[in-house]
Amino acid sequence: MFRSNAPTSIIPPSRRNRLRVERLEDRTNPSVGTPFLIVDYVGPTPQPTRAITELTSASCNSVAVAVWVESGSSFPNSAIRGRLYNPNGSAKGPVFTIFNASATETAPAVAMDDLGNWIVTFERKEPGSTQKNVWVARYNANGILQGNFLPIANTIANEHQPSIAVDPAGNFVVTYTRDSSPTQSDVFFRRYSNNATFLNAAEVSALSGVKESSSRVARNANSEFVVTFLRNSSALLRKFDATGKPQWIRTVNASATGTDLTVSMDSLGNSLVGYTTGTAASFVRRFFPNGSFQPAVTAEAFAGGSPNSTPPIRLSTAATGRLRGGSASFIAYTRADNQDSSSIVVKETSSSSNHIASFSGPRTRPTLSINANGTFFITFGQIQESASGNITAFVGVFGTSSV
Repeated sequence: MFRSNAPTSIIPPSRRNRLRVERLEDRTNPSVGTPFLIVDYVGPTPQPTRAITELTSASCNSVAVAVWVESGSSFPNSAIRGRLYNPNGSAKGPVFTIFNASATETAPAVAMDDLGNWIVTFERKEPGSTQKNVWVARYNANGILQGNFLPIANTIANEHQPSIAVDPAGNFVVTYTRDSSPTQSDVFFRRYSNNATFLNAAEVSALSGVKESSSRVARNANSEFVVTFLRNSSALLRKFDATGKPQWIRTVNASATGTDLTVSMDSLGNSLVGYTTGTAASFVRRFFPNGSFQPAVTAEAFAGGSPNSTPPIRLSTAATGRLRGGSASFIAYTRADNQDSSSIVVKETSSSSNHIASFSGPRTRPTLSINANGTFFITFGQIQESASGNITAFVGVFGTSSV
């Protein structure tokens, strides 16, 4: 059993021995820590008084943040909640609420600069309305709000599916989807300086007559950024320079699904794009700075396993070492162990055995962030069969890569 950093009041005594968070299985790296509880629900199974969904996270050398959506008796419309953590896994202050109002806030994405300042973007829907807009909130490393909440996209159109990336100095870019009509949706980006001064904005592809959506953005130490997104049912990748000028656009896959699109970028401009297909298989494709690319491979093959791996694997996050010149690539994914259980696997392609850690099931939805020193922060959802397959807890763990 582990020592939780969450208040004991959110872990009923009857459930404390049922969390089943095992110590990390570490085969190659002795510096991986012990998993710790981020948040779980309160209430009788299978109808908890609090539901927790949509966990995301970010980290730097000195602090990490986990952010999630919470709903229930205290937050009937759903709210964005979060908590800061020190690199040893101890909590850096209590759980806090981001923008809890009468509106409904969902779909958070978070990014952190090298000083621990972090920015969260999210969807906001006003009471009685079906229209969504995109907002941003900025915090320092101690969790203190910087300035006011910032509306990124709040036109009369429906704007949703935000993603965010930040460079080491805190300059950030947000991407999102705007629904222009029932047959037309577009992906936009908006760039800001580290004090939230607006710089510029543009459509990512500016192609009419198509539905573009589900964007994910990544940025490197040179402030270049890449955006992966869906155009109808095809996944694409577009690169921009540090000023937002487009460089090239490439097709990643012609039959991807959007729920698990993911992208990362290192300081040399190399990118990794992960995606899933309708067959529940997950793939990774590497792109070089000039837009050339390698053939797509399965997530397991990319991480050093069999190219024809079974059981099925669903990629959740791919990440590259931002300041390592492309020398290290990391991947986290969910692997089905059997019909009733799944595990989280984290691998480093530069490692001799490619294996960093595994978390036995039932687990789901990992997130992975890596800082400039090679310290990574992993979070994932924990499922309990007695809760009808719902996520009942989010768990985090720190570790250090071998490169």
